[in-house]
Amino acid sequence: MRKMTLALLAVLAMCAAPRRSESQPVAPPQSGADASGDEPAKVVAMPLWEGFSRLKAPGTGRAAVQLTSGDVFCYPLYYFIPSFTADAKYLIHYRAKPPAGGVQLVRLNLRTGESVRMSHGTAPRNHWRPWCTEKGGGVLDHRSVLNVARNEVIYFDGNDVRLVDVETLEDKLLFTLPDDREAIGQNTVTPNGEWLVYIDAPAGVTGKPVGAGRKTRRVPFRHG
Repeated sequence: MRKMTLALLAVLAMCAAPRRSESQPVAPPQSGADASGDEPAKVVAMPLWEGFSRLKAPGTGRAAVQLTSGDVFCYPLYYFIPSFTADAKYLIHYRAKPPAGGVQLVRLNLRTGESVRMSHGTAPRNHWRPWCTEKGGGVLDHRSVLNVARNEVIYFDGNDVRLVDVETLEDKLLFTLPDDREAIGQNTVTPNGEWLVYIDAPAGVTGKPVGAGRKTRRVPFRHG
């Protein structure tokens, strides 16, 4: 299987800033505004482990950093939600090894290069129908969320919705969807970290034409 990598390209890592030496911290992504949307985004330092490979992006020659390698697929949580923690210390991403290796969540320490498995999902079917292919079980693909404000990750293990602390890796059950429902879409958390917003539908509806029964719900984080 061809190797798949995660790369921090110049548009994220250097933000079109003047060229830096490799020993200097790399310019970071920006954190979001508060729930009101009035507070401007803040820039957080993102020093990167010197062991990451420094590359030039094909076609443009811009600086890039290779973060992962191997015979697996590594990809961020999704394009429209955060994958970096607020302190720019960790990148949260999926690691998949289809067709039977499954999908799990991984915490990559950008300062040390240490990669740690965060989830232990056991759902037998996890692909995002009809757009993705089955990867052999694990967490539900493309439905996990990083709660930046609380430094927690929410993931779906079948109908069990679980919460894992990014730093301590403590994992607990948040709630469970009824047997006749299933999580079908990309989910999110409000910027203040108080609400999880997710999409569910009658079990078995995924992959069929849009119809009645699909609901978008919000759940408060009142988990002790």
